[in-house]
Amino acid sequence: MNFKRVLFIVIAILLLAGCSTKEDPASDDSKPKDQAVIKNTDVKNEPSNEFPLTGMATEAGSERRAAAVMINNHPEARPQSGLSEADMVYEMLAEGDITRFLAIFQSEMPSQIGPIRSARDYYIELAKGLDCIYVCHGYSPEAKTMLDRGYIDNLNGLYYDGTLFQRSADRKAPHNSYTSFEDIEKGAKEKGYELNGAPEPYAFLTKEEAAGLQGNRH
Repeated sequence: MNFKRVLFIVIAILLLAGCSTKEDPASDDSKPKDQAVIKNTDVKNEPSNEFPLTGMATEAGSERRAAAVMINNHPEARPQSGLSEADMVYEMLAEGDITRFLAIFQSEMPSQIGPIRSARDYYIELAKGLDCIYVCHGYSPEAKTMLDRGYIDNLNGLYYDGTLFQRSADRKAPHNSYTSFEDIEKGAKEKGYELNGAPEPYAFLTKEEAAGLQGNRH
C-alpha cells in the first residue's frame, strides 16, 4: 500500500475521533439545561394562594369576603342547593327538634343556594365572627333587634322577595326561597357593603404532619 495513502487514512481516523470527543460534552451539557428549564417551569405553575377556610390552593386571589347563609333543614326543604359548595357548614337547633344550617361561602360561588330561612341570634354571632355578609329570609325577635341596629351587614329576603330572592314553584312556602352568590354580591353593592376582606385564615397541617398524627394513633 502506498505510504501517502496509509498516512492519509491515519490522519482521517484521528480527525474523526477528535470531532466525536468534542461533540459528546456538548450533548451532555445540553441535558441538564433542558431539565433545569422544565423544573423552573414547574415551580412557576404552582399556585401561590390558598383559600382561608379550606387551605385549598388557588391560582387567583382569595380576598373575597365570605357570605353566611341560613339554610332550611326541614324535611320538606330537602335536598338543599349549594351546601356541597360551602367552605364550612354549622348545624344547630332552630325550633323544636328541627335544625338549620349556616353555610359559609368564600371559595366557591354557587348559582343556587337554599331554601333560605329566618335568622336566629346565635347564628348571627357565628357569622359575625368570620365578618360575613349574613343572608336570611325573616328573623326571630332577638335576631330582628340585632339586624335592625346594624350589628352585621345583612340581606333579608323579606325586603328582596322576587328580586334578589326567588321563589321556587316546586315547593311550598316557607321552604322555597332561593338566592345565588351573584345576587348576594349584587345586593351587597346596592347597600354599600365591602366585598373584599376574607376571613382570617385557618392553620392547616401539611400532608406529612397529618400522616404523622395518624401514625401516632396506632
